[in-house]
Amino acid sequence: VFHENRRKVAAVVGDPTLGVTKFSDLTEDEFADRFLGLRPNPASSSGFWDGACTACKRFPEHRHLGETDSFDWTAKGAVTPIKTQHCGDCYAFASAADIEGAWFLAGHDLTSLSEEQIVDCCWLDAGLLQCAGCSGGDPNDVFNWLLKNYSGGICSEASYPYTVPTAHPAPGACQRAELKNATFAAHIDGWYWVSHHSGGADGEKNMTAQLPQVGPFSIGFDAKDANLQHYTGGIARPTCKQDPVLTHAMLVVGYGTEDGVPYWRLKNSYGTDFGEDGYYRVVRGENACGIANLVAHSYVNHYHNV
Repeated sequence: VFHENRRKVAAVVGDPTLGVTKFSDLTEDEFADRFLGLRPNPASSSGFWDGACTACKRFPEHRHLGETDSFDWTAKGAVTPIKTQHCGDCYAFASAADIEGAWFLAGHDLTSLSEEQIVDCCWLDAGLLQCAGCSGGDPNDVFNWLLKNYSGGICSEASYPYTVPTAHPAPGACQRAELKNATFAAHIDGWYWVSHHSGGADGEKNMTAQLPQVGPFSIGFDAKDANLQHYTGGIARPTCKQDPVLTHAMLVVGYGTEDGVPYWRLKNSYGTDFGEDGYYRVVRGENACGIANLVAHSYVNHYHNV
């Protein structure tokens, strides 16, 4: 398997972003089972951004901030450290990371939130078609589940830690005693589309304009065609199908330009020994691998004075 993967990477001539990684001894199916897991729900619906600058109470200078050469929420304290998924639960990591940023921008301390709550409990309440534990899900369905069942509440990582084992990964038993308002570390009031099936330049323009105004947001991505399994660093320029199959969820935290190439910077959930200290960069402005096709963000209405 390792040598076959080396041959596959070598066949992508002239791509310096691909090479030997900690996933190089996994088949495509093994990698997909353990490290992907986005299952887009076409029935999931919501509105679009209403123009409110939810980041502006904490960062008032963002109110008139247009597109700049670069922007990154990690430098402003809105992003928790890189985490590591052990199964097909990328959707849980992307949705928790999205809420972490929204909660921080609503005036609270940056708090690491519980992916395990999502993996263990969402499928029990919402059903396997929306959340399937270690077998995939959609951040939008996670937002809807939290809003419907727990008034938007989610536990902290400290109170409901990630316990999915690396060997034979599977969800744990849902800790119902933790799922009450008094123990929730954060709440959301809703979510909306940043970009939805618009793709192309328009979708990415929406993303660029909104990122400084609302905080980091979750995206869907065609990880298979992008060769995410073999990414080592740099700005990826993957060749994906015109109609990409979105298989992985990540968090957009920033954008910039390097040597004339515009890029997105994304927080991944593969540990710090993936890519660029846990982050992934991909070309901006080409809707690379469907990056603008499924972009959503949660929000918190009430600001807590810092």
